[in-house]
Amino acid sequence: EADEALSARLEAARAALAEAGQAVQRAEAARPDGTEALADAAIRRQERLIQDGQARLGALRQDMAALEARIRAAEGDGLDERIAGQERLRESCAAERAACAREVAILHCLRDSLTAAERAATERYLAPLCRAIQPALAALFPRAGVTMEADFSVSRLTRRMDEPFDTLSDGTREQIAVLVRLGLADLLRARGRPAMLVLDDALTYSDAGRLERLFDILTDAADRMQILVLTCRAELFTDLGARPLTVEAMEKGR
Repeated sequence: EADEALSARLEAARAALAEAGQAVQRAEAARPDGTEALADAAIRRQERLIQDGQARLGALRQDMAALEARIRAAEGDGLDERIAGQERLRESCAAERAACAREVAILHCLRDSLTAAERAATERYLAPLCRAIQPALAALFPRAGVTMEADFSVSRLTRRMDEPFDTLSDGTREQIAVLVRLGLADLLRARGRPAMLVLDDALTYSDAGRLERLFDILTDAADRMQILVLTCRAELFTDLGARPLTVEAMEKGR
């Protein structure tokens, strides 16, 4: 682009110089008698214009020579090779970007598939679990229902109104937790995978009335599965009617 601009300016200077020469010739040819002084002034002015044009032409030639030298120096520094290298780098980056985009699309597809599979599996277990715990839940909390999340945690208890699980009393929360574990054990047994239910001090906050109903629920469940209650308050479970077991420390050397 710089070469083209300099060439254009050089051609313009040459044209101006030619036009000035033609003007001098016309002035001399048309000079009338008695106008020699004016003609000489016009000639001198045109000569100065010619000289200025020649000076500009020389400066432009010097600028062009300097630019040509810079271009030759750049070519000697491997400008073409650097341009080619940058082009190869651009192509490599574009290919890497395309590969990353494909990987992201695959991961999105995998995530969506796993999410759908997880949702389907959760729904397949949540509904039966809610049905499994409903009879025992009704015995403790008449006309109540629970809302469960995908991780099988209870999020709210519905009685006369929706109550978030975190706002319930300690006793109510531990009772619901025992019922959910009973329901899961029943689901496993129904699928041919019986499981033992272990309760470790799980009913320490229950009031006497609900504790009696829970003992009835546990006694009924004991006909279907083995239940092991671990507690440091044995007197609390006296009315459960279960066979008590004790753990005794052995003396050293025996």
